Amino acid sequence: MAAIADSTLFNKPGYARDLARRLGLTGFGHWWARELAAMMPSRLRSAIEHRRTRPLLAFDGAYATLWRPLQSAGQVRMVESARIPLDGDPQAVVAGGRAALAPLGRGVNGAAPEVVVALSPRASLRKRLTLPAAIESNLHQALAYDLDRHTPFKSDELYFDAAVVDRDPAHNTLQVELAAARRAIVDPMLRHAESFGARVIGVT
Repeated sequence: MAAIADSTLFNKPGYARDLARRLGLTGFGHWWARELAAMMPSRLRSAIEHRRTRPLLAFDGAYATLWRPLQSAGQVRMVESARIPLDGDPQAVVAGGRAALAPLGRGVNGAAPEVVVALSPRASLRKRLTLPAAIESNLHQALAYDLDRHTPFKSDELYFDAAVVDRDPAHNTLQVELAAARRAIVDPMLRHAESFGARVIGVT
């Protein structure tokens, strides 16, 4: 798993645009989402749209970028709202993060604003696995026992998730997409988000 990149990468022109593209926030991602939406049951479509209305706090190297949902002509798109330096004096970092998230406001009964934390692709590992169909009902448990075979790390070092993306009844196998990230990388991001006054409801 690659280390988080040097902060000099974030001074390149077009960084925000490239990050949006890598997070699937523009271009092809929007087109594909519209194509899929037409085929989805309304309940599932509503659930996905609800999730997309959550602010996104994207961590990549020495910066965190806050993306906010903007509704226009019946569509939701994400726009960059603030960029928070993570280097320097810890109190200054917290103050910068709180100032960036302040426009999100508070939730019901003064609850902290909810955000989704996004990792850089360099901070995560994705892998396609072929597994026996018999483990599908206990997929996560089975993978937890076997993560050290599929990744360079032990299971207690990782956060992970997995989804079945295809089935082969003829061979009684599954195609499974595995996504994993080291706790040592994710946990500081979660602490940053919480110190900024946010409540993290998911990591992507």
